Amino acid sequence: MSFFSKQTKDEDHVDFLNSLPVDPPLKLDLSTSIQMEQLRAAKAEANLNQLAISKMQMSMRPSRNFAVGLSHDGMRWVVTLQAAEPRSTVVAYGDYPEEAMINFDRAWLGMKDEETK
Repeated sequence: MSFFSKQTKDEDHVDFLNSLPVDPPLKLDLSTSIQMEQLRAAKAEANLNQLAISKMQMSMRPSRNFAVGLSHDGMRWVVTLQAAEPRSTVVAYGDYPEEAMINFDRAWLGMKDEETK
């Protein structure tokens, strides 16, 4: 008789599971298991909410919402926004394109270096 052809009862499965060595921290009652699952679900939902907030904040950046020009002047990246009046032009610089965009957002919002640190 092979192992797979042997029919077992539900009691055999329970006896086998009870005979396995289990460390005390792993042996959980039903209410603790439910609480752990609820905690896991809450953490997953919080992660999704944080991702949605980050995505929304990213879409609200001035460098993403206005037509800006990104160019390289030979030494650094330059982001410019030419308004109708040349006096209201916003210009920002950075060593990398994203850094120039962040500096543009700061300049647009009127933030100085001291305020961002």
